[in-house]
Amino acid sequence: MNKLIARIIIATMFMPYLGSKSYAQKEETVQMRIHYATRFYMYEGQETKQFDETILDIGKSMSHFYSLNSVHRDLITDSIAAKGGSMGDILNALEMSNYPKTNWHSQVWKNYPSPNMLTFTDKAINRFQYTETMKRPKWTMSAKDSVIADYKCQQAETLYQGRKWTVWFTLEIPVREGPWKLYGLPGLILYAEDSDHLFSFSCIQIENVKGTKFHYPSKKHIQCSKEEYNELIRLKWKDPVAFSEKITGFRGESYGLDGKTISYPERTAILLDN
Repeated sequence: MNKLIARIIIATMFMPYLGSKSYAQKEETVQMRIHYATRFYMYEGQETKQFDETILDIGKSMSHFYSLNSVHRDLITDSIAAKGGSMGDILNALEMSNYPKTNWHSQVWKNYPSPNMLTFTDKAINRFQYTETMKRPKWTMSAKDSVIADYKCQQAETLYQGRKWTVWFTLEIPVREGPWKLYGLPGLILYAEDSDHLFSFSCIQIENVKGTKFHYPSKKHIQCSKEEYNELIRLKWKDPVAFSEKITGFRGESYGLDGKTISYPERTAILLDN
């Protein structure tokens, strides 16, 4: 996206919102879409860093951060199932799609379902959801500057949710948004990385998608607290069989081609909310 188009989008985003609809209802539309190259580890000692393309959809009063591949694979699955398609039809469609499997399934809505509230969902056998009050990071500005995605950027740092983050934001796009739960700077965050180099988000594209509808949590989710969710993810990597039993209600064993029980190594999960 060239800078002129970006400025036009920004100007319309800050125009008064007309109408009598309540805050963050489904009538709100996306004004700007940011694509990030996202790299991450899931557990300690993982040899290969995972990669996915994540999306930040920004509206006039809310935002939505999600995996491009995960959400589109869900849309394909739901569309075929709604038409009465079989599991084979779904698997064939997913195989032929341009959306590969991903290990990033969490989604974050800021200022949803109401102002200053954050909604988080994830898919780990079942779908989980929690809502919490938004916590604005306390930023420390740096004199350092750089150019990212052709935008002049400034550096800022914060200790947030148990991790130290270094980010680059641009005043050329004066939107107080960023990937994941990061926000609160006077410009859009185009790059973010934690000090342990476990997670990074790097802007690769900015789109004009004005008028596009937001994706909302549409399926049934198990309501939980953030602490309960984090404990489940820790259990998932520490003891997958115990995790499955806790989620499904029965203890299932996995077997190899030789008929022997598969033994899973005990691992320590790496969480964004450390």
